[in-house]
Amino acid sequence: MKNKKTTTKPFKLWFYVLNVVIFCLAFYVLLLPVYPVAKYEVISKYNFVISKLIKHDPQEDLLLNDKTKPGHRIVIKKINVEAPIIQTSSAEHALWQGAWLDPAGQTPDEGGNTIITGHRFKYLPPSNLTFYLLHKLEIGDPLYIVWDNKVYKYKVKLLKIVEADDASILAQTKEDILTIYTCHPIFSQSKRLVVIGEKI
Repeated sequence: MKNKKTTTKPFKLWFYVLNVVIFCLAFYVLLLPVYPVAKYEVISKYNFVISKLIKHDPQEDLLLNDKTKPGHRIVIKKINVEAPIIQTSSAEHALWQGAWLDPAGQTPDEGGNTIITGHRFKYLPPSNLTFYLLHKLEIGDPLYIVWDNKVYKYKVKLLKIVEADDASILAQTKEDILTIYTCHPIFSQSKRLVVIGEKI
């Protein structure tokens, strides 16, 4: 009888631990889609208070002086995006590393339409390399491109949803604009969420 009790005791303990681990994993998976939105709400309220205290926007100086992050990158602080911009003919290769500079567009220093795309949700948990919260942007929000040690600043002038095969967003323009697009809705590729920024 003693031997039976001693063998069932560790079994019950392992069964309990396994249940706790499964519960924690399930909770973590369910929390993932909500986490970025909750984080955004907290940060946006904090930034609103800070913006009332600071009269100028030091963002450009910070981007230029940050030598720890070399190369080209897109920065959208409102939605916690800071992703390297990859120039290549392979979208798949680029999107594994960050954002892709669509060859249909121009580089920021050339003028015209600079077109950048990125995944909506790819990394776990959602990271600053994806455009998960792109739908949270509003007219007038700042967008930054760091290119060859120069900061190009844009502000959002238009948000729209288009069909996945709509090529109009890839057209060149006389004015200097930034076109950012990603999948819509989240976890689907049926449409595209497009943000267009005008250079300032």
